[in-house]
Amino acid sequence: MLEPTPLLRPSPLDVGDIFSGTFAVLKQRFGTFALITLIPVAILMVAAAGVLLSMIALLPELGEMAQGGRLSPGPISGYVGSLVVAIIIQPLVALKANAMMIVGSYETAQGQAPTVGSLWRGTKGFLPRILPLVLLFALVFLVLYGLLIVALVGTSALGGGRDAAVGAVVLIFTLAIIVIIPLVIFLGIKLLYLVPVIGIEKLSSFAGMKRAWALTTGAFWRTFGYYLLAMLLVQAGSTVVSSFVQAGMMPALGGAGKADSLAELQAMFAALVPVYLISMAAQSLVQVMAMPFQNAYLAIMYLDQRRRQEEPAAPAPSYGWAPPPAAGGWQQGPPNPGWTPPPPPPPAWTPPPQPPSDDGRPGPS
Repeated sequence: MLEPTPLLRPSPLDVGDIFSGTFAVLKQRFGTFALITLIPVAILMVAAAGVLLSMIALLPELGEMAQGGRLSPGPISGYVGSLVVAIIIQPLVALKANAMMIVGSYETAQGQAPTVGSLWRGTKGFLPRILPLVLLFALVFLVLYGLLIVALVGTSALGGGRDAAVGAVVLIFTLAIIVIIPLVIFLGIKLLYLVPVIGIEKLSSFAGMKRAWALTTGAFWRTFGYYLLAMLLVQAGSTVVSSFVQAGMMPALGGAGKADSLAELQAMFAALVPVYLISMAAQSLVQVMAMPFQNAYLAIMYLDQRRRQEEPAAPAPSYGWAPPPAAGGWQQGPPNPGWTPPPPPPPAWTPPPQPPSDDGRPGPS
């Protein structure tokens, strides 16, 4: 059973109530949520910078490999390590951060004041519980990606040539648009409450998936519409920032194709590092604004959906007059102040027999 959340309006909530509840939570805990968001953002920035610097260090050695040169283990290790951090570690930390903000939204709605430390401890065990599902989803993605490669390679092996390969790519992407993308959207909405369920209810991976699926039963289109509206607002803000960043990076990127030597290319890549860091900082600012909003919004949607399913609706008000109950039985209006009950019958009194009926049997006719 959910704890009372006096910061929110009573369920059921409409989309305006969810937005107002989200802003009420962020008004009290935006700084805490922004710090939580910075954890995975900083890890991603460091990993991306490591990949870029490793590539810059490897460029001269790549040019010398034709003359029998070898790659230094240091830049290779930095490149591989940065990729591992960016592809594996950072998404897991981001999942942990999302769970922390969702749990923090729930606690804030209760009137508590969660901190980064308390939320980190409060979501202990979240990653081990959700990790089997992460591995399962990654396996499904790898299988689909492998099928795509097999289809392309198989088409080329059959001697179809370039036109056949292009036709296979077009066919696969058409099938993806028609079948896979709607399926992904459907599964994404049905499992939308997976992180709140595992973070707040502390269920295991597959029990949490079953629970998240059940929460959206009978509420798919409302869930889809409410969440789509919030994501469109976030995407609009992200697109505006990305457009300004790309416009600022175009002059620097335009000179990359004019390098006449490997040394000039390396120098151009080195010159792109500050531009790249500015771009990452701008995108990080968007994340710091967007992620707290998304997670608080999702948390309130989850709380509202649980209350819609688990808590009985208030009875409808009755109209018209109804007599109040009395301790000694029902009576019309208050008793007369001077009225006293009649005395009991004497001990030898017996009730008179019932008169015979018309057919001669005892009882009334």
